[in-house]
Amino acid sequence: MIKKKKLFKIDELPNLLSMLRGEVNLFGYRPRPWKEVAALPADVRRIRSKHRPGLVDAMVGYRGPMGLDFLGAHRQYDEDVNNGHRFRPLSYAIRAAVKGKLFG
Repeated sequence: MIKKKKLFKIDELPNLLSMLRGEVNLFGYRPRPWKEVAALPADVRRIRSKHRPGLVDAMVGYRGPMGLDFLGAHRQYDEDVNNGHRFRPLSYAIRAAVKGKLFG
């Protein structure tokens, strides 16, 4: 049963429904355990708290192909979203996938 569930991605259905209801974005910060969030720098915690979580981690497109450090990637994402560039993380992730640099 577990293999069929993974094969058809049924376990992702609640996430898709959450996105359709507007509770999460397609791209955004992946939820992290509170202990990890508490260990983040104050700047990063402030930025992350302003945006809804996402099904796909927005940092994928910023860290790998753009070569930004952890804090720089968060600041760039915040700037892009605040300036109305909601699809920019998607374009960065696609570019990273095409170049084979999706994870750095």
